[in-house]
Parts: sequence; structure tokens; C-alpha cells
Amino acid sequence: MSPPSSSASSSWQPPSWSHIPPTTQQWHLDELKNGHVVATHSLNNILTSTTNNSSNRRCITFGRLPDPSQIDILTAHESCSRLHARIAFTIHGIPYLKDLGSNNGTFVNNVRLPMEACGKWEYIADNNNVVNSRFIPRFLISSI
Repeated sequence: MSPPSSSASSSWQPPSWSHIPPTTQQWHLDELKNGHVVATHSLNNILTSTTNNSSNRRCITFGRLPDPSQIDILTAHESCSRLHARIAFTIHGIPYLKDLGSNNGTFVNNVRLPMEACGKWEYIADNNNVVNSRFIPRFLISSI
């Protein structure tokens, strides 16, 4: 299952198919280090926030770049790229993950997204481990 692909450019725009998940779904991203949750990020709150230069945000970007106009979830681990990955949701609240060309790759349930998937949106299911790289940190995406 794959939504339409979108091309990368310097004036990046969210894909046309992306939406804020329905209010009946509350999505969270737990950041784990050594098996312990060190931060919990409400994806719904990030998507509906009017801060970070966005009143109509439809994707969540995470990485090490300390620029709130480009990064929604800042990670400090050196294995993460400056712009590492994005998460977007369909109108039905189905999450998709896109590796942004990270050096160490992005893993879902300990399986690395293939290089040919780089820049393409990949389906991720509820309660999946999204790993920035083969090291740490790890993220667990889930809905309540």
C-alpha cells in the first residue's frame, strides 16, 4: 500500500494526500533510549500547532537540525541526520514514513527501509518501532 510519491525540492511542500489524523485517533511518538521512554511527542498536537511557522502543517519532520522552521521533533543523537525522516497521515489516519536520505538509514521494526525507498512514503502500522538508525534513539509510533 503506497500513496502517490512526491519529489524532493528546496521548497518542500507536504504531499497533497496528507491530512491531520481524525480527532478520534491520538497519535504519539515515544522516544526511547536504552529501552526507556525519554520523551513523548503528541503528533496530533504538532500537526495542529500554529507555532514553528505552520498554520496548516500536514507532516512531521524529525532530525538533528536545530531549526524549528524545518524540524518538529529535535533529536540529539549523532546517528540521526540533520533532516532524517518525515511522518504523514492519510485522510483516514493511516501513517506513512519517509526517509529523507539519512546517512545511517531508517528502520521499522528492526528492518532497514531499502535504499530504493529513500524519498518514498512507506506505510507503517500502529505500535511500530521507528528507528532513526541502527543505533539509538528509537521511536515508537502508536495511537490511543
